[in-house]
Amino acid sequence: MSANTQRTREFTGRHMLTTILAFFGVVIA
Repeated sequence: MSANTQRTREFTGRHMLTTILAFFGVVIA
């Protein structure tokens, strides 16, 4: 369960980073 949580956490982190970059990109544009 710990490994699964870590994997999900890493994936969520990357997805969140991409979402934030896209959000700021739209706001700046």
